[in-house]
Amino acid sequence: MDYLNQFLEKIEAFEEKTMTRLFEREIAEWSLNLSPEIINDCIKYLQNKDNDRYLRFCTFFLIFTYYRRKNLFKKMNEVLDDFGVSFKDMDLYFHIYLMGKIKVATANQYESLIVESEKHLETYLDHVGFINQYVELVARFYELNLNLRYDKVHLDRLNETLKFADKCCRYDDDYSKFFVNYGRVAALLKKYDLAEEYILKGISLVPDDSMHDSRVASFNLYYEKISSIVAFDKAEETIRKCEEKQLDFEKKQEKFDKEVATLKIDNFKTISLISTVLAFLLGGVEAFANITDRFVIGKVMLMYSGLFISLIGFICLLTSAIGYKFKEKLFANILSILLIFVGIAIFAFNILI
Repeated sequence: MDYLNQFLEKIEAFEEKTMTRLFEREIAEWSLNLSPEIINDCIKYLQNKDNDRYLRFCTFFLIFTYYRRKNLFKKMNEVLDDFGVSFKDMDLYFHIYLMGKIKVATANQYESLIVESEKHLETYLDHVGFINQYVELVARFYELNLNLRYDKVHLDRLNETLKFADKCCRYDDDYSKFFVNYGRVAALLKKYDLAEEYILKGISLVPDDSMHDSRVASFNLYYEKISSIVAFDKAEETIRKCEEKQLDFEKKQEKFDKEVATLKIDNFKTISLISTVLAFLLGGVEAFANITDRFVIGKVMLMYSGLFISLIGFICLLTSAIGYKFKEKLFANILSILLIFVGIAIFAFNILI
């Protein structure tokens, strides 16, 4: 009980209460020296509801932190389930709850945890521990989903997250993880030089203790990941340019196809007109061969002229309709219709006289 009593005395006299980074670091420091015997004492203290509720909450946070840092996930969840419900109204409860969830979350759960965290951001704006946890969660999610960064909603989230990361670095310019997380988000925003600068600074700030080598090794992984992000972004840029060229080619091909179709229609129209003229000429020669009366010849010629004019107008109108360009050549089509009616009128007039 000696260690627990020392902890309770220290935490009760601690000026920084719950919603501060100093309080969280104090808990973390005390959790380093826990043993199975001390943990049993903590659990007994927790189970006794006659004890001071604030001190019971601090004890709960203490053993939770121990299990989380040791990656004893089953024990961590047991403590959270057995005792956490009693402290849901405490300032730091959601922060603790989220730390536990993130520790055991799969990649598919990160986005839902981000959304859940964002609901509490305003409450924890002054608690850099929570802010840094959010920054780390966002960085982890987008490192696994690099393609999402090109969407405006996700890009806005990353830009806002970089501001949060900067706030953490300004709060404590001697804490390595803040700088590393800033660098991770900067890399995701294509600020590669800035990312390298901050991650290297974070590595240089790692304290020379028993955890130094493992922390440096993990931070080096983030540094090396920058090159992977750069390669991904370059590949995406190349793909985007290829898609733009393909789209441009398709537009040009479509334009070319339309021009070819127009040319075919115009050729068809020309051939039709020439064929019509030849047919009428041949028909006229044959018709006039057996006529000797000048009046009749004139009348037949006028009738042929009317039919000829109507036929030309009909052919022009038909070829325009085949090419689906009636509206585009509205004036020409109106003229074609006029020719049809004029030709019919001439033909009808000659029949009546």
